[in-house]
Amino acid sequence: MLTKQQVEDFYAAAVADGWDARATYDGHEPIERAFKLERDGFVISGLNRDRTYKLSGWGPDRLAIQLPVTYDLDSIKAALKICQYCHENVDEVRRVGFAGRVCNDCHPAVAARVERPGWTN
Repeated sequence: MLTKQQVEDFYAAAVADGWDARATYDGHEPIERAFKLERDGFVISGLNRDRTYKLSGWGPDRLAIQLPVTYDLDSIKAALKICQYCHENVDEVRRVGFAGRVCNDCHPAVAARVERPGWTN
């Protein structure tokens, strides 16, 4: 669980490092409360509002990535090779579900659990 300060610090560090920032809900909510950061094909979505403090990220391959609590571009890039299920650093990852990032070893069990008949409905 992130804190308000962690989300604010992550956002400020990313912007200072050259990420493009925009409001998620332009005209409806200020950028400080709901934002999207983009750089080199990476996308990070953030919420910083009344007890909801969240960061979500996706790599250039459009698969989800695990973000560090403290902004670090090298860690964000390294997340492209981390399985979201066993957390191992692997040479090859695969899509599972809509945007899950999984290694070849974990894929059969995870796919069986999340990609059941009708899972895309």
